[in-house]
Amino acid sequence: MSIIGRVGIRGKIALCAALFSIVWVVVVLLLHGDMRSDPQYALPMDHHKYLAMAQQDVGTFRIAPFCWRIGAPAIAHAIGGDPWMVMMLLTALGVLLTTSAVALLVWDATTSIPHVIGACATVLAMGWLTRASVWTPATVDMLACGLMMTAVAIRHRGSWVVSACALCCAVLVKESALLALPVVYALDEQRSWKQLVVWSLPAVLLVGIVRFAIPAGNADPSYLATLPDTLRLVQYGTSTYSLSYLLSTVAYDRVMHPAPTDLWALTGDSFGVIVLLLVVAAFRNLPSIRVPLLVVCMLTVAQVFLAVNIQRVVLMSGPALAAIGWMHLCKTQLRWATNIIVYLACGSLIVTTVGSRVSAPVIAQLAVLATLVIAYVFHRRRVSEELDHA
Repeated sequence: MSIIGRVGIRGKIALCAALFSIVWVVVVLLLHGDMRSDPQYALPMDHHKYLAMAQQDVGTFRIAPFCWRIGAPAIAHAIGGDPWMVMMLLTALGVLLTTSAVALLVWDATTSIPHVIGACATVLAMGWLTRASVWTPATVDMLACGLMMTAVAIRHRGSWVVSACALCCAVLVKESALLALPVVYALDEQRSWKQLVVWSLPAVLLVGIVRFAIPAGNADPSYLATLPDTLRLVQYGTSTYSLSYLLSTVAYDRVMHPAPTDLWALTGDSFGVIVLLLVVAAFRNLPSIRVPLLVVCMLTVAQVFLAVNIQRVVLMSGPALAAIGWMHLCKTQLRWATNIIVYLACGSLIVTTVGSRVSAPVIAQLAVLATLVIAYVFHRRRVSEELDHA
């Protein structure tokens, strides 16, 4: 019997999801290349910091918050070679882990291949997380998300120790992987806060240890003088980084000067119409997960007040919300439209993959919404006719 023949159905689901995600990464690279040929590459953006960290020992680079996200650069430094290409491999690994974890979560909840296909397509169609990470692989979001979703998937199967180790790896890559806590609580039928605290304590402590062990040098003039602007500047053309500074600048601007485009960036442009509808349906029809789902959404939105970027920041929870939505679709009022939503998810993925934007444009999102509205009208008419004949 071949190796594939000896793998169970869950293994085959994970393998297919992994292979599809790798093929998707290759297609995106062939169609769009990466950021190195773009004029924006020279701007003082995040990738310069992580590339610098990948070429130095851990703790040498001290510009916060990047200096605390040691996981991916440390791996790239240990492997050696071109740090950009190593980070590309780590990004591809993140895509693979995210897609496979979501596929397994949805399969365990539904045992439905269409649900798994729709979930994988929905996740990959989150272009600001997936395609943007492939375009700029010298960031850590995709790997952090992949490890976080791996921890969630393993914990959902009941393995505490392995999942806790995966979460520790995730927070070493990026601290926002702690979003796994409310996600795990939402998926845990027992809803035990004590178990959640015990499970997450090592990762929480690890975040604190790293921050204590690597002092930020953002306010050290002598250290800043040794760095070029591409490594020194964090946001708003300054090196300053603290909670009070973020609240007085980023959060203040978000509250006092809200931009009309911010709401779209926070919702449709990030998650897509399909995920938003699935989450709303789950919240409306499943009282048992309302509180943890609300916590996930609140923590997701809260990040916007501490970061200039919107889409990439909020999408750390995107695959988790997509998984929750697809896992519970058959229990909501949208179950009649499952096949339609699967087709629309695949269509959104195609648009995101081949389009000029990293995410589906507004017209595509409106087309998805219009299709569902039209389908709902025909569905209600058919139900009414069946009731009349009965």
